[in-house]
Amino acid sequence: MKNKKYLSMALALAVMATSSSVLAADVADFGDEDVVVTATRTEKKDLDIPAATKVITGEQMKEKGYFSATEALAMENGFVYSAIGPMGMHMGTSTSELNVRGFQSGVQVLVNGNPIAMRGKYDLSAISADTIDRIEIVKGTGSLMYGSDAISGIVNIITKKSAEKSNVIFGYGNRKNSILGTNLYLGKLGIHYNEKRMEKSYAVSDPSVVSSTTAIPKNAVTTNYYLRDMARQNATVTYKFDDRFDVYYNYSMSNGWIDRNILDFDAAKDYSKMANPDFAVGDLWQTRKWEIAQHIAQVNFRQDNFKASAYVTNGYMAGKADRKDISVNTPYYTKEHHVAYGLDAQNKWKLSDKANIIAGASFKRESAVNMDISKATTNFDRNIFGLFTNWEQKFDEKNSFNLGGRYTWTTNAFRSQNYNNFSASGSWLHKMNEENSLYLSVAQSFIMPTFNQMYTTTDSQSPNPDLKPQRGVNYELGWKQEHGSHIWKAALFHMDVKDNITPSKLSGEGEYYRYKYENVDFKNTGIELSCTVDGGKSFSYNYGITWQHPMSKSTKKGYWDDQFGQLQLTGGIGYKTGKFKTNLSASYLCNRKMTPTSTRSYDAKPYLLTTWNFIYSPTDDSDIVLTIDNVLDRRDNTKHTSTNYYTAPRTFLLSYNYKF
Repeated sequence: MKNKKYLSMALALAVMATSSSVLAADVADFGDEDVVVTATRTEKKDLDIPAATKVITGEQMKEKGYFSATEALAMENGFVYSAIGPMGMHMGTSTSELNVRGFQSGVQVLVNGNPIAMRGKYDLSAISADTIDRIEIVKGTGSLMYGSDAISGIVNIITKKSAEKSNVIFGYGNRKNSILGTNLYLGKLGIHYNEKRMEKSYAVSDPSVVSSTTAIPKNAVTTNYYLRDMARQNATVTYKFDDRFDVYYNYSMSNGWIDRNILDFDAAKDYSKMANPDFAVGDLWQTRKWEIAQHIAQVNFRQDNFKASAYVTNGYMAGKADRKDISVNTPYYTKEHHVAYGLDAQNKWKLSDKANIIAGASFKRESAVNMDISKATTNFDRNIFGLFTNWEQKFDEKNSFNLGGRYTWTTNAFRSQNYNNFSASGSWLHKMNEENSLYLSVAQSFIMPTFNQMYTTTDSQSPNPDLKPQRGVNYELGWKQEHGSHIWKAALFHMDVKDNITPSKLSGEGEYYRYKYENVDFKNTGIELSCTVDGGKSFSYNYGITWQHPMSKSTKKGYWDDQFGQLQLTGGIGYKTGKFKTNLSASYLCNRKMTPTSTRSYDAKPYLLTTWNFIYSPTDDSDIVLTIDNVLDRRDNTKHTSTNYYTAPRTFLLSYNYKF
C-alpha cells in the first residue's frame, strides 16, 4: 500500500516538473474581443471555445452597482441565487451556493485558477468587486481540467494585479447599511480593504412552532428568525514581481446574529414545567452568533508555455448560542476548521501547425477538524492527485477537435475511504465564418463527497460515511455569433448524474429535524439563449432565457421528481449621457418547485431579483453612486427545499468614490 502511495506521489511530481496551473490573468491580446482562458487552460477567443462561456469584467460590475462577485453571478442566465443577506452578504454557514443548470453545488469556484472552497462551500461576498479584473464562467462539466467539484461548471475570478489609480470609497444607506474601503496601488504592490455592514434586523423566515423540545408543550410557541448586525470585512495584498511571478493574499471575515423571537403562544397549554414560564409575545426565545473567516494565499508563476501555482486556503465556520433560550439553558457551540494546500502545473507543446497538447498534474491536501463542546474533536484528512491532458487537432480553417482525459485518485483518506476515477471529454468546433461558430461536446464528470457530508454529527445532521462519489455526463450543442456590438449565444444541453449527493430529511417536524446526505440520481435537459448589445455612449442591454427540466430520483421516493426552477429570464438595460449613467439588472425565476426529501415537489412562488444603479461623475476622479437592491421591495423565498428563507427588504446605499 505504501509503495503505491509513493509511486503515485512520484508520478504526479514528475509531471509537475514539466507542466503548470492556469493563471487566467495571463491573457493574450485579441483587441476588443472576449478572451477566455478557463475553459481550455490557454488563451482563446470566445468564438474558438467549444463550450458555453461568459466574461464579466470589473468595469461592468461597477456600472451595475455590484459590490461583490455574489451579486454579479446572481443575475447571470442559468444561475440560481441562494444567498440570503442583502447585497451579497450571508447568514452563518449559508454561504454562496452556485446552482447552475438546476444542479446544486456542482460549480468549481477558482480565484486566479486556484480552488477556494471549504467543504464544498465558498464565500464570494468576501471578494470585493474593486479587486476583480474579470470573472470567467464556463457552463457544463469542467472536471477534466479542474478535477472534483466541477460537475456543472466553473467560475474563475481573476483579480487585478495593478491599476492606473488608487481610490477610496465610503457610503451609508437605510437599515444602517454602510460601506468603507480603499484600494492602493503602489507600483508593484496592491493593498485593498473593504468593510460592509447591515445593522438593522429583518425577518428571514416564516413563523414556525417549536415542536421537538421536551421543556415545553408541543407546538405551544410560535417564533420567527431575524438577522441583525451583519458585518463583512476583507483585506487583500498583491505583489507583482514581474510578468512571470506574482503573489496574492486575501483575508475575509463575516459575522452576525440570528435572533428567534416569540410571535405567539397557545394560552391553553400548561407551561408549569418550563424553566421560565413567565414570557410574552416579542420576547427573545433564542439568539445565536455566527462567524466565518478565511485566509487565501497563492504564488503564481508563468514563463512561455509553462505555468505553475501553489496555494493555501485556511478557514473556519463557527456558530455560538449564548442561549437566552426561555425553555432551556444548555450552551451551544460548533466550529469547523478547514485547511487545503496544493500545487498545480501544466505545459503546452506545439506538435505541428495544426496540433498542440496540454498536459499537467495537480496535488491537494485536505484537512478538516470538527469541534463541538458536546462531542469529541475529530480530524479528517486526504491527499488528492490528478493527471490531465488535452489534445487539440485543427483539421482545416473551419474544423477542430479536442480530446482529453483526467485521472484522479486519493491516498491517506480518513478511514481509508479512497477513490479513483478516470474522466474523458471530446468536443468539435466548426467555424462557420469570422462571426459564427458551432460546437458539440460530450464530457464526463466526477465529485467526491466532502468530510462534512460523510462524518459530521450535529444537533440536526447525521453522518453518512458510505456516500458514493457523483459521476455524470454532460452533452451540449451550441452556437455563438459576434456581429459588431451584438453577441448571440445558444446552447442545448443534457446532464445525467448518478449518485448526486443531496441532504435528506430523516425525522421530526417544523424547524427541528435531522437529516443526512444521501445519493440520488439527477438529470436535466434544457436550452439557453442570450443576447448582449453594447450601445457605446448611449443604450446597452442584455437578456437571457433558460428553459430546463431538472429532476431527481431517490431511493426513498422511487420516481423522478421536479426540482428548482424551470424557466429563468435575466436581463439588464444601461444608459449613458455626459457625466451620468444608470443600469437596471433583473433575474426572474418561475415554474419553481419546492422539493421535500420524502414527498412530491410542489409549486413555489417565482422570485424577482433587481438591482438599480445610478452614477454621477462630477469629475474624472470622483463618482457619486446610488445603488438600490430589491427595487420592488419583494419578499421572495430563495430556497428550493421545505425550508423558507427570504431576501432582504429594499436596501439602498449612497456612496462616494474618489480616485487619486
